[in-house]
Amino acid sequence: MKIANAHRDDSLSASWFQFNQRLRLALNRAGYIGQIDLVRLSDVARDVDVLVVAPDLIDEARSSVGDAVHVVALAPKDAEALSVFVTQIVADAGAEIVPQDARTVVRHRGFQLVATRIVVDPLPEVKSSAKPDPLSQLKPPDGEGG
Repeated sequence: MKIANAHRDDSLSASWFQFNQRLRLALNRAGYIGQIDLVRLSDVARDVDVLVVAPDLIDEARSSVGDAVHVVALAPKDAEALSVFVTQIVADAGAEIVPQDARTVVRHRGFQLVATRIVVDPLPEVKSSAKPDPLSQLKPPDGEGG
């Protein structure tokens, strides 16, 4: 079961973003391991099973996605409605629930490139002697001013 949490095309309010975080956390705590996407209303994927929207977007969402997607309207501050929704999703999800005896569920999402290149600055040759060389005799590496 794939769930999408949709917001208006022109803006994403802070309260709806926080609601999305609460929704993900509540579903994860209940054992749901399926995907939950935060998307614009116009960008809802065709394979979404449940679409969560704010109450003022319910009509626009139904006309946008059609009858194939179950559209649910939840207010960002309504904790009781969120709890009922989570219970219903967990009951309907079946295979996407963490088994009771599982300790950790890890979803590998691929590798992320950390650095594009490594820069190594060459150090000037330093000769070991009892008396240090004066700084005026040391030359800066090529390409650097001085």
